[in-house]
Amino acid sequence: MHPANPAAALDHGKSSPGRLAPLRVYLVEDSALLCERMVELLTDPGRIEFAGQAETEGAAVAGISECRPDAVIVDIRLREGNGVNVLRSVAHKKMPGEPPTMIVLTNYAVPEYYAECIAMGADYFFDKSTEFHRVGEVLQDLAADRRNTTSE
Repeated sequence: MHPANPAAALDHGKSSPGRLAPLRVYLVEDSALLCERMVELLTDPGRIEFAGQAETEGAAVAGISECRPDAVIVDIRLREGNGVNVLRSVAHKKMPGEPPTMIVLTNYAVPEYYAECIAMGADYFFDKSTEFHRVGEVLQDLAADRRNTTSE
C-alpha cells in the first residue's frame, strides 16, 4: 500500500470534532501513470482523499482490509490476479464491516465483464476511455451524501 497522504491513512475515517473526515478512496490499478493522474484529478481536499493504492490482487485485498476505505476504484486486469477477485473478496463480506462502494474502471467494458462484476458486488462499472469523468461524479456524490447524512 502506498498512501497518497500518510497522515490520512492513519486516520481510519476519524475526524476532529465539528469536522467530517473526507471520503477515503482506495485505488487498485497497475498503471503508475494512470494512478498519478487519477489521484491528481479526483482528490478534492477536505472532501475526497486517496487512502492507498495497489497494483496486484493480493496487495489490494490486504490494503483494503487494513485501511477500510469508503470507496474502491478497481481495474479488471492487474499485474497479478484480477479485479473480479478483489470484488469477490471485498464486496462479498469476506472482510469485517460494511463493504465500501465498489467502482470498476476498465478498458475491458464488455457485457460479459459487466455482468460478472455486478454479480461479484460492483456498484458501478465504467469504461476508462469514455466514462472516466463518471468516477469523479460518483465520488463527489458519495462525499455529498456522507455530509448530508451526518448533518441531519
